Amino acid sequence: SPGATNFPTLPKISPSLSNNYNNINNRKRLGLLGRKSLNISATYAFKLHSYSSCNYKVNMFSSSMKNSNYCLPSYTAYKNYDYSEPGRHNEQPGLCGLSNLGNTCFMNSAIQCLSNTPPLTEYFLNDKYQEELNYDNPLGMRGEIAKSYAELIKQMWSGKYSYVTPRAFKTQVGRFAPQFSGYQQQDCQELLAFLLDGLHEDLNRIRKKPYIQLKDADGRPDKIVAEEAWENHLKRNDSIIVDIFHGLFKSTLVCPECAKISVTFDPFCYLTLPLPMKKERSLEVYLVRLDPLSKPMQYKVVVPKIGNIQDLCIALSTLSGVAADKMIVTDIYNHRFHRIFAMDENLTSIMERDDIYVFEIAINRTEDTEQVVIPVCLREKFRHSGYSHHSGSTHFGQPFLIAVPRNNTEDKLYNLLLLRISFLALDWDPEFKKRYFDENAAEDFEKHESVEYRPPKKPFVKLKDCIELFTTKEKLGAEDPWYCPNCKEHQQATKKLDLWSLPPVLVVHLKRFSYSRYMRDKLDTLVDFPINDLDMSEFLINPNAGPCRYNLIAVSNHYGGMGGGHYTAFAKNKDDGKWYYFDDSSVSTASEEQIVASISFQKKKAELQSNSKAAYVLFYQRKDTISGTGFFPLDRETKQGASAATGIPLESDEDSNENDNDIENE
Repeated sequence: SPGATNFPTLPKISPSLSNNYNNINNRKRLGLLGRKSLNISATYAFKLHSYSSCNYKVNMFSSSMKNSNYCLPSYTAYKNYDYSEPGRHNEQPGLCGLSNLGNTCFMNSAIQCLSNTPPLTEYFLNDKYQEELNYDNPLGMRGEIAKSYAELIKQMWSGKYSYVTPRAFKTQVGRFAPQFSGYQQQDCQELLAFLLDGLHEDLNRIRKKPYIQLKDADGRPDKIVAEEAWENHLKRNDSIIVDIFHGLFKSTLVCPECAKISVTFDPFCYLTLPLPMKKERSLEVYLVRLDPLSKPMQYKVVVPKIGNIQDLCIALSTLSGVAADKMIVTDIYNHRFHRIFAMDENLTSIMERDDIYVFEIAINRTEDTEQVVIPVCLREKFRHSGYSHHSGSTHFGQPFLIAVPRNNTEDKLYNLLLLRISFLALDWDPEFKKRYFDENAAEDFEKHESVEYRPPKKPFVKLKDCIELFTTKEKLGAEDPWYCPNCKEHQQATKKLDLWSLPPVLVVHLKRFSYSRYMRDKLDTLVDFPINDLDMSEFLINPNAGPCRYNLIAVSNHYGGMGGGHYTAFAKNKDDGKWYYFDDSSVSTASEEQIVASISFQKKKAELQSNSKAAYVLFYQRKDTISGTGFFPLDRETKQGASAATGIPLESDEDSNENDNDIENE
């Protein structure tokens, strides 16, 4: 949805009120008590990536409750959802929308992606979660998140309703994660991270986590260290989330001083892949030369994306021949100087539509201290007609700069005045201006050949390019050093990440929101990711990993920018194998033409690929974990389940008869 609306933060809804007063009768009873007011103090810490322009429609109720010893009430299955057309019972299971409660499209998108993850949904639909609820885990939510999520999934897959209102689920999430308790737009991936972690801890099969002393690799073979790391992980973390989503990557740190190598194997729940960023940007500027008879000339300069004004002057000097130290960069708006830039100012302060004028001056900007540069603008004087007889002025034409010698002033007082004025104004009489000033000539300019240059654009980046960038060696920043156990000091070590094993369902987070010291931006890079047959084996350094191919099952989309946006989802239904588009409460069929932007033919075989600027989080399911019904049994008792933990592919139907005993469980 276009645009953005920044809604004010609303008071937090009491979990007990949300559970007890959400049906019609209780709403009426609560309405009778609505005259009583309540002040609830709450602290919100939001990390705002974007705002949604979704419909803002929230019912708020309050009651007296202010108790520092308030305990969260135990969760009871919430069945008072709001449904559309509750009498209908012929909806296809899973094709159930989610109402927007007010900027909750980020949550709806995340839930639809998880709902269409077959092994996880089957786990909840078959009530297997009830046997594994962990009420005593201090890191969990006493099973509340798992039970609330299970209830929502059952409603969505009941086949009875076209949409439900997930108010109870949102309330439960807000109880344990205050950043999601309000009605501000949040980040879909951050909610996914919280939800996966919350479900894991609520369903952790480990009732008492042992203390484990981690060992360094000390030159031992990767295979042994990786097995040890995974076994240690399972001793403390063993759940359906680990079975489905957890993989293992290898981290290698090298000290630049003593060459100490530290190797660790760490589990992950999703991959956050960086997008290749443009290191340069182009700006159109106007150069005003000293010669008053020369027209301003428009140039297109290529400058560093994170550079300063000095970089702009150097780039313009290369094209124009004017010395960079004899330039002053300005922003002109409404016929006057809106801003005069310092040389060390960052280029991110220049917007695309700014009118940037660079003036050539006769003096050296840094060396000549005997001159003072004064901005000059043109004003037309006028007098209002009527009884008031007030006079005024309006700006016209283009402002300019003049250099005034300090020692040519008539007295010290005038010299002090020059140092304090912000600009000079030349006032023109209307008749004098009409007779002698040519506005068309003043606005005229010439174009340099650089303006017509169009650099070749890379149409898109491939998902595999992002994975390669993820595994590229990098140097740690000064603000994030590594403590070298050999040097006994913090060092800016080099770090490299490699993939060792991958889970049955691979969640890929495309890092579209970019934050740096100087700028915040959303990257609308076109990413080409395959819908079918994503081969990840080339990125696995585990020699025993075997083939590892994935099919896309869901996509979370973000439309808009940093200051406004909307989340939707594409997902493949596990029952009919068709794609659908989920936009809050609306569900519609999605043709492959909508998801697949291009079809490339290689070796007479069509490869379905999706080119999308909106794709934000991708869900891939490993092909060998997909059966005819879309259900992959992940029970520990099954003979197939053991391989899920190590990332070794399970046998597909076509391979099972060939190598019955060749798979080595690590």
